[in-house]
Amino acid sequence: MFKFIKNLFNSEKETVELSLSVDEIAPKIIAALGGAENIEFLDFCLTRLRVQLKSKDKIDRKGLKALGAAEVVQIVENNVHVIFGTKSESYANAMNAILKK
Repeated sequence: MFKFIKNLFNSEKETVELSLSVDEIAPKIIAALGGAENIEFLDFCLTRLRVQLKSKDKIDRKGLKALGAAEVVQIVENNVHVIFGTKSESYANAMNAILKK
């Protein structure tokens, strides 16, 4: 029974992750963070994106979770960590390529 409930709640998240490539997810993450104009700095570590924002109020937490984020953690006023696990580096690289354009 527990496995069924766990799969029920995780099914949407798995579908999004499996059906989109890194290059397709990256612009969606940027949008969920309030758009390119809201991102001041983007870095990553092994399991998370480290993002400095102009305004934390523009974050779409539900949207980030729908894209596969395990959690969105506010560190200080406008600094957040978005936990994507081992895909964080790939997402950060794709996002930085978009943000530099």
